[in-house]
Amino acid sequence: MKNDQYERQTNSTLYGALVHSHTRSIDIKLGLPELPDETDTQALGLKIYPYTELSEDEGFTEPSDTESSLTTPSPDLLVEEDIWEQALTYKPSQHRTWETIGCVPGPTEKPYLTEAGREVFDAMYTMVQRQVQESGLDSSTVQKPVSYMVQERDLVRDARNVLIGVPSHTFILDQVTQSFSVREGIHISGTTPGAMRQTLRRFAEIGTNYRRLATFAAPPIMDSFYQGGLIFQAFTGGLRKYLQYYRYYVLSGSTSVSLLNLEMLYRKLGTQIKYLAELCMCSSSSQFNPAGRKGVPEGFPTGVKLLTYLYKESLDACNTDNYPALLSLLQHSTGPYITFVQDWVFDGICRDIYGEYTIEVNDEFLCFRDKHYWTQGFTVATATVEESVPLFLADLANNIFVCGKSLNLLRLCCPGHHLCTRDVPVPRLALTFSMEDLSNIEQRCAEYVGKMEGIARHKTVS
Repeated sequence: MKNDQYERQTNSTLYGALVHSHTRSIDIKLGLPELPDETDTQALGLKIYPYTELSEDEGFTEPSDTESSLTTPSPDLLVEEDIWEQALTYKPSQHRTWETIGCVPGPTEKPYLTEAGREVFDAMYTMVQRQVQESGLDSSTVQKPVSYMVQERDLVRDARNVLIGVPSHTFILDQVTQSFSVREGIHISGTTPGAMRQTLRRFAEIGTNYRRLATFAAPPIMDSFYQGGLIFQAFTGGLRKYLQYYRYYVLSGSTSVSLLNLEMLYRKLGTQIKYLAELCMCSSSSQFNPAGRKGVPEGFPTGVKLLTYLYKESLDACNTDNYPALLSLLQHSTGPYITFVQDWVFDGICRDIYGEYTIEVNDEFLCFRDKHYWTQGFTVATATVEESVPLFLADLANNIFVCGKSLNLLRLCCPGHHLCTRDVPVPRLALTFSMEDLSNIEQRCAEYVGKMEGIARHKTVS
């Protein structure tokens, strides 16, 4: 059945040629015929020479002995210029996008005015100013532009001075609010006052924060009205020390820098100054609140509350660049309180001139010789004992309070007791962030405990 449907499909279709097994020679291979190339190569700016491909036959025809397996150029190539000569004289196309293929180069973008140099920009800006002045518009609708061109070195000097709170021709100080403002129209060659205003305002903000911090940390007037306390004095003392290092860093910087480099150099330090000003509630973004008759700005915590306030801020800033500065301020501020705790725990003495340690001494009940001496002689001024100490000592609050009371009672009952005498020097307490210092304090305390226990055993035996 040579004319059935299967034979017709296998003999007359491409599928049959692909799958049939009736071959006459082992050299027969499957191939595709040459396709006509109608691509317009001239539009692409390329010149491609035609080639005639005479490769091995991959169809279903037997190869001829006269056919060559090599690729030979067409006769048109022989009359053309040498390809190496064309490579030496070839100029690449200037077109960069597919939309402009075959088109001549169009107009390029013109340079900006600022690229022409400072002198050209200044001349253009002066011409625009003159046109505004001569336009004849109503002065109530168009404000006359103000322009003061200064040398860049003078502007850098004024910017450096305002960082340490020194006013100048560029930065004007308001004595009432202790804030700096930028003089209108200040600019340097190659810029406009509007372009310089934002940069100069950042310097003015840092200067305002520094000025207010310096006013906040100024030594108080120690008269009968002062109620800030020793802890607040220690805090402001640490703040003054920080500002002293800040001034040294600013003044020791290079003077041969540009204004933008100066702003980048002190940006991080200015951020820290702003944070400390916000910590002290006197930043440039808030209303200036000077110290009152009591020596402390209204609303700012003092005493034990100040230590708790600094401790909480330190916990919140533990992963920021402000953490070392806060730890330094906390360490300075705890000095008077650590001294008070040492006197209270080892000697039972309550030295509290300003009433900032929340332990009240009732002299009336100290004269009693009954339970009122213990219950009313020494009391805390807070709702709970834990609130009478800083937050980081809350777990030891009751032990600290009872220890001082017990020592006073022991001195009243047995004045010659070895705990009431200073035969053995007491260890010095301190707030430290060093493991080495902490180990030394623990060692001194252990030595003190060992000596006191030895004295107790000796008196017990004797």
